Amino acid sequence: MNSDFDFSSKDPATSGPYQILNRQKQTGLYVQDQAQWDKVLVTLGGRYDWADQESYNRVTNTTSKRDDTQFTWRGGVNYLFDNGVTPYFSYSESFEPASQTDAQGKLFSPSKGKQYEAGVKYVPNDRPIVVTGALYQLTKTNNLMADPAGSFFSVQGGEIRARGVELEAKAALSASVNLVGSYTYTDAEYTTDTTYKGNTPAQVPKHMASLWGDYTLF
Repeated sequence: MNSDFDFSSKDPATSGPYQILNRQKQTGLYVQDQAQWDKVLVTLGGRYDWADQESYNRVTNTTSKRDDTQFTWRGGVNYLFDNGVTPYFSYSESFEPASQTDAQGKLFSPSKGKQYEAGVKYVPNDRPIVVTGALYQLTKTNNLMADPAGSFFSVQGGEIRARGVELEAKAALSASVNLVGSYTYTDAEYTTDTTYKGNTPAQVPKHMASLWGDYTLF
């Protein structure tokens, strides 16, 4: 199960069309390994990113450049019971370069994220179904927020946290028909912000459900 939310960053300073031209290049090297000892399954992975950015202001004719590197890792442990029940725990980190600039025209440093997830997966031996339930928490730090001094520019230091529950069921109704249903409850808020502290970020629904199927012709 993979909970992924896009927390939109607020940019109080609105610029005219094509006033700022941004160029961003990001390269990552990713390694992952999985090992099993009896009924214990362990997964470890690491990623190293190189991010190069350049922002050109056509009005002031100035250019700001920034180069960042970051190592992030993820890990998880599962215990495989004989009856098809598998409890698990996972942890992961993220790294996201920012494209906005501050009052001095300098590019902001990247935001960082952490995710914790604990759940149970059930795969019965006699039926083609998979049922998963999970609790999760995601935290994004170094988020952009309004300048407390009252300028039209953003400052960094904000934090967003999301906690929730996710349920998912997959079933093969026949050799060619599959059905997937899911429900997610999310309690998200700005935990640190000069303006929106305690409020829910935009575009993060509290309740979300989906149901879809696929049919294989050949």
